[in-house]
Amino acid sequence: MQRDVASPEISVVIPTFNRLASLRRCLDSLQRVPSPALTIVVVDDGSRDGTADCMRRDYPSVTLLLGDGNLWWSQAMNIGCRYAVAAGATWVLVMNDDNQIEHDAIAALVETSRQNPDAVVGSKVLVLSTPQTIWSAGGTVCWPWPGTAMRGYYEPDRGQFETLSEVDWLPGMGTLIRTEHLKQLGYYDARHLPQVWADTDFTLRARKNGLRVLYEPRSRLINDTSTTGLSAQARTAKEFWQTLVHLRSRLRVRSTAWFYLHHCPVWWLPVAYGLLYGRHAASWIKRMLRTHSARQPQ
Repeated sequence: MQRDVASPEISVVIPTFNRLASLRRCLDSLQRVPSPALTIVVVDDGSRDGTADCMRRDYPSVTLLLGDGNLWWSQAMNIGCRYAVAAGATWVLVMNDDNQIEHDAIAALVETSRQNPDAVVGSKVLVLSTPQTIWSAGGTVCWPWPGTAMRGYYEPDRGQFETLSEVDWLPGMGTLIRTEHLKQLGYYDARHLPQVWADTDFTLRARKNGLRVLYEPRSRLINDTSTTGLSAQARTAKEFWQTLVHLRSRLRVRSTAWFYLHHCPVWWLPVAYGLLYGRHAASWIKRMLRTHSARQPQ
């Protein structure tokens, strides 16, 4: 029997940019959720693929907020979250446009949030191309290495993460946040973390402010990992440079430095930072050497 989400308003906030096909799949999955109290807010940051026209034509019940192409993830999410707060929502569910959600996932999140009003609650995230593979079962922190890591990352889903658990952090997809907590924490840090690290930073700040961070395995979400972030597998010098400067790269030096300075213990900071970039550089050099060797005549 389906569980109904008998609740005050729940606003789903979805930032998007030029991924109309993915966004449609996301919205179609949300339309199968049995919740008359659910509202959906799409923040379209200047897409040029017809996203806005499609929303107005095919999804008239979806609230559409428009950006100019310079919002990036954090600011787009903040605009949607502030809209939800102003509209009187009790919860905000943050999702990405390349996510799809199972029909009873939101009910599970709301039930856990009601039972744990001092918590941010996140979902089990699976891989779209291989749905029996885990992408995230919440995150852990261990300094100096690996720093932040996701539990179950690309492990087969064999029931090893089926217990409601307290975790260190959650990704910015399938995470349910009470609007009072958004206001308490000051939303996502769009100034220092416009794209990467902002979701991790938000839930780490939640813990520092006395909130708990819970992983709810009954809530299942599917993520298209092919569109998540910028690959760290650089093959050329240009690609290596991009991993250090591009806003979508989790190795972007400016964002990573700010994140580490605020969350890594000071005594571990030089070691943690050195390990992160030292290993990245070593991996790139090894790939370059293998490529060079493969090109040599036999």
